[in-house]
Amino acid sequence: MKKNSSRQDTRPAFQFYIDDWLSPADLNSCSLAAQGLWIKMLCYMFQSPQRGVLLLTKQEIMTNKTLTKLTGENEQTINKLIAELEMAGVFSRLDNQAIYCRRMLREWEISQKRSKAGSWKRGNKKETNIEHLVEEGVEEEDSITQTTSNNISVTEKDKLPEKEKPTKEKFSEFVLLKQEEHEKLVERLGEEGTKKMIERLNNYIGSSGRRYKSHYHTILQWAEKDKKENKTDGQKDDSGKYKNVPVLRAEDM
Repeated sequence: MKKNSSRQDTRPAFQFYIDDWLSPADLNSCSLAAQGLWIKMLCYMFQSPQRGVLLLTKQEIMTNKTLTKLTGENEQTINKLIAELEMAGVFSRLDNQAIYCRRMLREWEISQKRSKAGSWKRGNKKETNIEHLVEEGVEEEDSITQTTSNNISVTEKDKLPEKEKPTKEKFSEFVLLKQEEHEKLVERLGEEGTKKMIERLNNYIGSSGRRYKSHYHTILQWAEKDKKENKTDGQKDDSGKYKNVPVLRAEDM
């Protein structure tokens, strides 16, 4: 007897990219326990009603408490590991706080575009530029431009006209920031601290080829993570800025 399933197709397996698992600094900066939880979450997201999104049903997200029951771990441990993965930028969240895997969701949407384009071509006997559709889907790593079939709104690109978008300035070879973002960093980290964090991000992007949707939020995330890991002294000077923000070390890569 065929089992009922909420999955979007009947594929029994997903592609596992070895280099993507072993190489990225974000995932490999996490503990082995956190990495183990992430691979289990990937399995749940593959079987989810919305491919790539951590859901129980089309309307209900999978919470930390649910993961606690599914893994047999205690809730305190799960909360700690999820926070570790999120701090490292391993996954993203939708507006409703559902966790999703950027690559798995992106590839599913590309697959849907290809399928839709192929169906249109067969039905109308016309040429369809599938490659153009695919390129639109992968132009930006974290930009998902569709609203999913189960009415879960995915992060979209800013739809303002180009002339209304705030422009970003080049503060180093690879780091782009809006002027107001740079001012906020200086206000929080100080001139020297901001300069060092920009240099740190620039060196990392240059050496790894990693792409970030927001260099501003990446720097904020790194600074907060450094503080929690005591890479800074956790103290602020009289102006309220963090002191001793370090340059990236080899072991942090």
